[in-house]
Amino acid sequence: MKTGAAASISLFAVVCALAGCAAFDVPGHEPECVVPIGQESRIVGEATAEGLQARAWNGPLRVVGTARHRDDLAIRQVYVAGVPATLREGAFNFSWWEAEISYEVLESLRAAGSRDIALQITATDACAFTHRVYSVPFVLEDQVEVIVDALELELVLPPGRDYLPVTQSAPASVQVSASAQAVGAEVVLRATSGSFSPSDSGEITLTLSASPSGRATASALFYGDRPGTVLVTASAQSVVATATVTVAGPPVLAPSGGDLRAGESIRVEILTEGGLRSLGPCLASPVSGVDVRSSGDLMAGGAVVDTNGDGRPDFTVSVDADLEQNVSVLVTCVDDYGQSTSATFRALAL
Repeated sequence: MKTGAAASISLFAVVCALAGCAAFDVPGHEPECVVPIGQESRIVGEATAEGLQARAWNGPLRVVGTARHRDDLAIRQVYVAGVPATLREGAFNFSWWEAEISYEVLESLRAAGSRDIALQITATDACAFTHRVYSVPFVLEDQVEVIVDALELELVLPPGRDYLPVTQSAPASVQVSASAQAVGAEVVLRATSGSFSPSDSGEITLTLSASPSGRATASALFYGDRPGTVLVTASAQSVVATATVTVAGPPVLAPSGGDLRAGESIRVEILTEGGLRSLGPCLASPVSGVDVRSSGDLMAGGAVVDTNGDGRPDFTVSVDADLEQNVSVLVTCVDDYGQSTSATFRALAL
C-alpha cells in the first residue's frame, strides 16, 4: 500500500507529465548532471531583435526568442547580454521568452570605433551549467539629439460628426506629429475636461515614434464627459500645440413641457451644441386632438427644421379647439449619438 507521500509524488508525476514538465521537477527526483563536453551547447534556440534596424535613441530594444534543452532538463533562466529574460504568456521552460535591453547596455557591448555588436543569448539549466544559445547581430547608431522644433495636433472625429457626446460612447482620435528629429521625444497631452485612453484621465504621456511617412508620430483616444468646448494641449520640450473639440449633451427642449388649453399652441425650440439624428430626430406619441409639427407631422416621423429663421430647429404643439377630454403627448428628440431628451405636453379640454 502506498504511503501518503508516495501517492502525492505519483500524482504530481502524472500531472507533471500531462503538463510537459521535465523529469527532475518531480519531488524526490534529482537531474542527472553530466558536465558538457566540447563546444556544443545543450540548450538551443533562436532570437530576434526588434526590427534588426539601427537604433538612434535610448529606448529599450525588445528581443524575443525560444529555447529548448537537448536533454529535457529545466531551463532556470535565459539571459540576453546579461539581462534576465521573462517567460511570455503561455510559455513553459523558457520555450518562448522576451527581454528589453537598454541603450546603455547595448552601447557597452560596442567596440571602440564600431557600430556592430552581438547580443549573446545564454541560459542556465537545472544543473547550474551555463550554455551559449544564440547570438543576434545588431547595428547600433550613435545617440542623436532629440529635437522637437514644431508639433502638429489634430483631433479626428467620427465620420460625419463635428462634436463628441458626453456619454463617452464615441471618441476622437488625437494625432500628434513632428519632424523625424523628434523620434523618441515624450509628448504630454492634457485636456480641460474629459479623458484620454488608455490613461483614463485628463493627462497622458506619449512617445513619438518613427512612422512610414518619415515623421515622428503618436496617438491616443479622447472621450468627452462634460458639455462645452474642450481645449486639448500637446507639449514636448518647449513646444506647445493646441486644438479644441465640442462636447454636447442630449438636446434640450424649451420649454420642456407644459399645459395647453383647447385651441392653444406653443412653439418649442430644440437647443443643442451637437446635431439631431438625421432620420426621425423627434417623435411624438400618437394622440387624438393634438398636432405636433415642424416641416411634417412628428407623430408620423416628420423632419424637424428651423421654421422661423432664428438658427434653431423647432416644432409647434397645437391643441384642437373642440378637444373633448384631457390628453398628453410625449415628444422625444435624439441626437447623432443616440443621446435623447423628452418633454410631456398636456392638452386640457374646455
